[in-house]
Amino acid sequence: MTANNNNGAHLLLVEDEAVAAKMLSQVFNLEGYRVSNAPDGVAALELMADETPDALITDLKMPRGGGGELVREARARHANLPIVVVTGYFTGDVERELKELGVSAILLKPVALRDLIDAVKSALSPAGD
Repeated sequence: MTANNNNGAHLLLVEDEAVAAKMLSQVFNLEGYRVSNAPDGVAALELMADETPDALITDLKMPRGGGGELVREARARHANLPIVVVTGYFTGDVERELKELGVSAILLKPVALRDLIDAVKSALSPAGD
């Protein structure tokens, strides 16, 4: 992976597994993004109160403030915020709810890094790009 010009877009990465969060942050930094981390939905909403990210990347299953709650609240606060969900927990009901909330992409764990990077780039791109 090489450094790309993503205009320093700010990503909020919400992942409760510290090793995964660190690795993903490093990957996105190398791709030219500025990354903030939160270990759960509660911490993510606190960070979003101070600064709205350009995109939100979140897991669904977390100990405090799960991703579903986070997605609903983030969407209520920021109607056009690009949201990418990465999860190992997935049902038809979850998919329907996330699509109704306008999630940009839903990726199943384990996810290939290139697929995640591409999903974020796509979510951040204006329609038609």
